[in-house]
Amino acid sequence: MADFNVVGLDDVMKEMMSHQQAAETAIPEMLNAGADILIKTQKGEMESMKIRQQKNGGDTIKSIKASEIKKDKDGNSYIDVSPQGKNRRGGRNADVGFVNEYGKSNQDARPWMRTANEKCSDEITEKEKEIWDKNKGG
Repeated sequence: MADFNVVGLDDVMKEMMSHQQAAETAIPEMLNAGADILIKTQKGEMESMKIRQQKNGGDTIKSIKASEIKKDKDGNSYIDVSPQGKNRRGGRNADVGFVNEYGKSNQDARPWMRTANEKCSDEITEKEKEIWDKNKGG
């Protein structure tokens, strides 16, 4: 019967373990840093599109927040960034954001979220890469 010998597998295993440990530390930091950038950009985009409604005193802009870190069915971590809660008139801030994003029959769409997400995607990617490199020692 044939013999199978592996030399140097210990080094590969150590390298893999260090990446796993780096990921456990870096991923929450990366997600939170990206969410901070996205929140700031989305709020700014709403302001620049003059979505700050007099009726609710800017409640929707103030309500843009990040969720806690969640995991999808495949175990991937993510954070939702969106308007949260209700405005002072009792309406859901998410509904106000949706109507402004997509419009309605008597109101043109003002795609604040899509525009903001596109504007800051490179900045988020750079920040997350910086955090990853710091945590993996690269």
